[in-house]
Amino acid sequence: MNTRNRPDIAQRVMTFASSKGGVGKSTVCAAIAGALASRGGEVAILDLDQNQTLYRWHQQHGASLTGITVLKVDPENFNQTLLAAKAGGADTILIDVAGAYEATMIKAIAASDLVVTPAKLSEPDLREAAKLLGEVNAFNQRFGSSIAHRLLVNEADSLDPLYQRHALAELDGSAIKRFSNLMMRRAPYREIFISGMPPHLADKGRAPVKKAIAELDAIVDEVLAVLSQPTKAKAA
Repeated sequence: MNTRNRPDIAQRVMTFASSKGGVGKSTVCAAIAGALASRGGEVAILDLDQNQTLYRWHQQHGASLTGITVLKVDPENFNQTLLAAKAGGADTILIDVAGAYEATMIKAIAASDLVVTPAKLSEPDLREAAKLLGEVNAFNQRFGSSIAHRLLVNEADSLDPLYQRHALAELDGSAIKRFSNLMMRRAPYREIFISGMPPHLADKGRAPVKKAIAELDAIVDEVLAVLSQPTKAKAA
């Protein structure tokens, strides 16, 4: 499905953010970019991470990443780069920010329709997700905007052990909203920056890749459902 024919979600902006490093923002961003591009849309990624993982990934493998472009962003020129991505006709703009709470993260949040916080089921990751939710809520209250926030559980255990069920139950009893589908600990995600291919562009004959694709498709369906909800105009 080409999202350009869906005016309700055309040119939506999604930021992958956590003030904690090591939660998998770049991997999740690349995987979801591949899933969106596989539906016929054009995806632009703005790489605000100082490590420039996604920019280097695209520099090396861009010829094979149909429908995906990655722009290296100078924080001082964030707004200009975002406008350039929109003018370039991208259906969806994904922003990968550094794992630190700084001014560029606030700029990215302010420009977003949806902020996604990848998190493992650990106290430090979930604590940072709660902190970021508080910042998004404060921004919405201050400017009358309606930026959505969702937690995406990352590197979950497919065996669903007791600790995982307990952590999810505790999470669902909190104020943090999450996607119901989880990203499991799978080899195809770890291979993205080795082979260069997100699951949707990898060898679909492999069983682990098929599982990752089905998982990502379910997550992207949830993402698009959130993005299709009406939003109030955000403050400049």
